[in-house]
Amino acid sequence: MKFFFAISVVSFFALTSCNTVMGTAKGVGRDAKAVYIYSRDAVSGRPVSDK
Repeated sequence: MKFFFAISVVSFFALTSCNTVMGTAKGVGRDAKAVYIYSRDAVSGRPVSDK
């Protein structure tokens, strides 16, 4: 139970340390999209920037 509480508190502070929770969500979404694109390009060997 203490572990769950500690994770909850850390998560709360991490989310509220940014300007807004919405800004955090947008940032995480953009990061996930960038990781997906770069991973896809690295695996396929055909980067989008070469077009």
